[in-house]
Amino acid sequence: MGTAIGKDVPAFVTVFGNPAEARSMNFEGMRRRGFSAEAIQALRRAYKVVYRQGLTIEQAMAELEEPASQFPEVALFRDSIRASTRGITR
Repeated sequence: MGTAIGKDVPAFVTVFGNPAEARSMNFEGMRRRGFSAEAIQALRRAYKVVYRQGLTIEQAMAELEEPASQFPEVALFRDSIRASTRGITR
């Protein structure tokens, strides 16, 4: 409640604040929905590539190519970023 979201939020990402900032991913929701431990770990690494390494979006997308080919969940995360028309909440 009370979060103003001015940009797109990638798949699985949770945001908080005003203005909204990415905080983490919904890992508990993933476990409840039967995501494998390997897929969750791959998404955790993908989140760090996009949000914690200081890369541009283009650089991060290049880094996600290999894990996206191995995990459809990472491909969905990557594709949701690529589909953004307003930029992503960072």
